[in-house]
Amino acid sequence: MSQSKDAPVRPSSERQQAETTVELATALDALREELRQLRLRKGQPSLRTIAQKTGWSHATVGRALNCETVPRLDVIEAITQRLDGDVDRMRQLWMRCMDVGPRVSEAPDEPEEAAPQAPRDNAFPALAAGVALFLFVVIAAALSFFAPRSPDADKAVTNIALAAFGAAASLAWFASFSRRGDKRSLWLALAMAGWTLWRVRALLVDEIGPLPVAPSIVDYLSLLLPLFMLPGLAAALPRRFDQKNVLGWAFVAAIAVSALAALAVGSFTEPSTNEIFVRALRVSTDIAMFAIAFLAGRSERSWESHFISFALAALVLADVLLTVSFLMPQPNLLAFQAALCYLAFALLMVVAASSVLAPGTKTPPPR
Repeated sequence: MSQSKDAPVRPSSERQQAETTVELATALDALREELRQLRLRKGQPSLRTIAQKTGWSHATVGRALNCETVPRLDVIEAITQRLDGDVDRMRQLWMRCMDVGPRVSEAPDEPEEAAPQAPRDNAFPALAAGVALFLFVVIAAALSFFAPRSPDADKAVTNIALAAFGAAASLAWFASFSRRGDKRSLWLALAMAGWTLWRVRALLVDEIGPLPVAPSIVDYLSLLLPLFMLPGLAAALPRRFDQKNVLGWAFVAAIAVSALAALAVGSFTEPSTNEIFVRALRVSTDIAMFAIAFLAGRSERSWESHFISFALAALVLADVLLTVSFLMPQPNLLAFQAALCYLAFALLMVVAASSVLAPGTKTPPPR
C-alpha cells in the first residue's frame, strides 16, 4: 500500500530556517530588553540625548535599541558605555545574536554611517576657550603692569575682574538651568553666585588679613562655593555611586582634615586656630570638589565636564597659594599668583557653561 501524498513533507532546510528565525528572535529580544532596562535605569534619556553622547546619529541609535535586526557592535558598545552599562555582558548578548543571525536570510539593513559623527558643538566650546585664554592673557598683563606700581590698583583690578567673570559664570549656569531644567546647572549657578559675593567682599576687606575674633556670616562667604557646588557635581556621578553617601563622606573628610590641620599648624604659628581651620576647610573642599568632578567626568566625557575639572584644578591651586601666602611674611607674590589661578577658574566655569549653551546643542543633563 503506497504512502499517502495528501500532506507534503516540509523540506528540512525550511524547518531549520524557521527554527533559526525563532532562535534569533529570542536572542534579539534578550538584547533589546537589556538595552531597555539600561536606558530605564538612566532615566529614559531621549534618542537624541544618547546620540549626542555617543556621536552616532539618533536614527542609528534608534535602530540599535529596537533590535529589529542584529545591530552593529560598535554602536551597542558606545550606547552601553554612555549609559554606564556592562559592556562585556552586552557584547555576549550581541555575539549570541550573531551566532544565529547570519544563517537567517533577511532584507538588508538600512545603511549606517561608517564612523561616529563629530559632535556638532565641538567648535563653539573651542572658540569660547580661545576667547577665555585671550582675556586671561590681557588681564594678567594688566595685573602685571599695575602690581609693581600700585598694590591698591592691583587689588581693585583683580577683584573687579574676578567678580565680573564670577557673575558671568553664574548667569551662564542659570541660563543652562532654564534651558535644561537640571539640578546640576542650578547648583553650579548658586555656587558661582556665592563665590562672586565673596569676591565682592574682597573689594572691601583684605582677604590676606586674619578673620575677626568673632567672625560673622559674611566672613564665611567663601564656603558658599563648596556648599552649593558639591551637590551639583555629585548629580553627574555614575549610578554606581550613591550621591548622598559621596556628599556625606566628602563633607566629613573635609571637616576632619581641616580640624587636624588647625590643631597641628595652630600650635606653632601666629594665626588663630579658627583662622587656620577656615582656610584649610577651603582647600580640603576644593580637593573634594575636584575629585568628584573627575569621577563624573570619566563617565560623562563631555566638554562641560572637562572644563569643570580644569576649573576646579585651578581653584585648588589658587586656594593653596593663598593659604601659603597667608602663613608667609607679607608682602609676597603668592597672592598675585593665586589671583591668576582664581581668574582661570572663573573663566573656565564660563566656558563650561557656554558648552551647554552652544548653538545646536540640545543635550539634556545625564540625569
